[in-house]
Amino acid sequence: MIWTKAFVMERERYDGGDVAHLLLKCSEQLDWHRLVSRFDSHWRVLLSHLILFGYIYPSEKTTNTGARRGRTVAPGRQ
Repeated sequence: MIWTKAFVMERERYDGGDVAHLLLKCSEQLDWHRLVSRFDSHWRVLLSHLILFGYIYPSEKTTNTGARRGRTVAPGRQ
């Protein structure tokens, strides 16, 4: 569901709020390796949602949620 909603970024409709809520509530259960491989060459879309997640939920940045997972998104980056 995250993969599908992540690409809805239009003027009339933006599902980034849904993505942020899913990351907040489901990040512990997510298969992050599968999600990152699903985005494949579009990893920047996932990274943008993870950055926004850290902005929307600043208190969640220190927990084991999506904002901390951003370093695993960019291929070849540490």
